[in-house]
Amino acid sequence: MERKFYSCGEIGTITESASSYNEQYGVVTPDANFISAMKYPILYKANLSRFREHPEWICYGHPYDDIPKKQYLGTDRDGVHVYADKYGENITERQKELLKLLKEDTWDEMVIPDEKTALEILTAFEKHEDYELLWVRMSGTDAPVPEGYRFLGYDVTDSPRFCGMFSIICDCMFICRWHGCDEGGTLFTEEFASLNENGLFSQWQHAYDYMIKYLHQPWAETGEYGIYEVYAR
Repeated sequence: MERKFYSCGEIGTITESASSYNEQYGVVTPDANFISAMKYPILYKANLSRFREHPEWICYGHPYDDIPKKQYLGTDRDGVHVYADKYGENITERQKELLKLLKEDTWDEMVIPDEKTALEILTAFEKHEDYELLWVRMSGTDAPVPEGYRFLGYDVTDSPRFCGMFSIICDCMFICRWHGCDEGGTLFTEEFASLNENGLFSQWQHAYDYMIKYLHQPWAETGEYGIYEVYAR
């Protein structure tokens, strides 16, 4: 298997490339990265009222019941957004150093190669007990898995940043923020049933097949995607 990006500028038209669009302009797209993610029970509860106001939306794993039908432990979970304007002058010298490290205001911001730095960032700026760290790796690459991390499954997302990644699994079948899903909520019934206990695909081919099917829908979120392995402690 090789490193591949899948670009969809028009519905149903998908091209493959070994390099991302941004890499044409010298912007780094890391093969692997630590990212932050809000713990799913907290994220689920935060979205309950929005979905309960529109019961006609409810299908797949969308929030409605007090207990989720299935949890989503992928990359698209409102990670920590860290930028200077958010904190003004009320930050320590170490926090200023961390902000510089994050390369704010660039497309490759928040590329964090080591767990120690990722944990320091997580605890320096936010209510860290509400978040957890994930390590993600593009399929087809060989970055070593950090010690103590276990494989959760495959997600289909944009490029990895510390603040998280947009996932077409989450946006369609769990917590819709952009285009959501098919109107009837039945098109991906089999795919939803095949997700593992982490709300991800256990097999690469299933993730790929889902991506192709999704990107042929007239309401799909077009863009550039990769199939990423998701790991957590």
